[in-house]
Amino acid sequence: MATAELVTPSFRPDFAQCAHLCASVDAFAAPGIRHTVIVPRRDLPRFAPLGNARREVRAVEDAAPLAARQLPWFERNWILDGARFVRGRIVQQIVKIAVAAQSDAEAVVLADFDVFFVRPFAVADFVRDGRVRFHRATEGGHLFPRWNRTACRLLGIPERAQQDAGFVSPLACWEPGLVRSMCARIADASGRPWASAIARQGAFSEFATYGIFVEQVEAAAEARQWPAPPLCHVSWGFDLDKGAERDRFVDAVDQQRIAVCIHSNLGLPAPVVTDLWARIGARARADAQGLSRRQP
Repeated sequence: MATAELVTPSFRPDFAQCAHLCASVDAFAAPGIRHTVIVPRRDLPRFAPLGNARREVRAVEDAAPLAARQLPWFERNWILDGARFVRGRIVQQIVKIAVAAQSDAEAVVLADFDVFFVRPFAVADFVRDGRVRFHRATEGGHLFPRWNRTACRLLGIPERAQQDAGFVSPLACWEPGLVRSMCARIADASGRPWASAIARQGAFSEFATYGIFVEQVEAAAEARQWPAPPLCHVSWGFDLDKGAERDRFVDAVDQQRIAVCIHSNLGLPAPVVTDLWARIGARARADAQGLSRRQP
């Protein structure tokens, strides 16, 4: 049976959203979907209750391909390889790549902690005829020139700050074999272990690097990728501080989306986020009931 592995890095301040994601996975995921949550070792006692037959909660320190130590009193910063100071965001990206490269699933689905599922989903949403869903927006690549330049430099190709396509998504699918090839390419181009090369970057995007590798480096990637519309309704472009915009955001959740992302960096009060969770969930249930009534 085909399988897919959801991968979610998180840490203590994000526990409520990550717990909501996990509950939604348990409510809607079909057989063949497993879930790996990766948190700093000091946060394991908080997150361990989220583990179950489908979900493994792992420590960053065990998943990272480099020796990793979280700084005391500075939970967003780490020491890698015994000496290098690295921001937590970069560490999370390295860990996502490492777990994806090690996965034996047909597809790895990177699910941010602030995503939650609203409809049933299965492996077939991520893998079709042996090809893995590939997020490629026709625009947006120009918004992240530093990420694009870093990706090109790591991959050993001419730097292009401007990219036509955008690859960033809170719910992105990767093909593990291509991730392993990407890591080998970075190691070869940089002359260092791939994780060490990434740890030295001031600006880095795992999504841009994988997307550029797939499109511009790996000749065999096209036959293994399935370009398809996004599966996640995101809060980009909505001013959720305003009630009318929150209404518009809820109304815009269409039946083609299996998940929703309310970005944590918006800094919304917890009661507002909880209310949006409830309203969007009710909207999805109403859509499902309407669809059921229309079917013969």
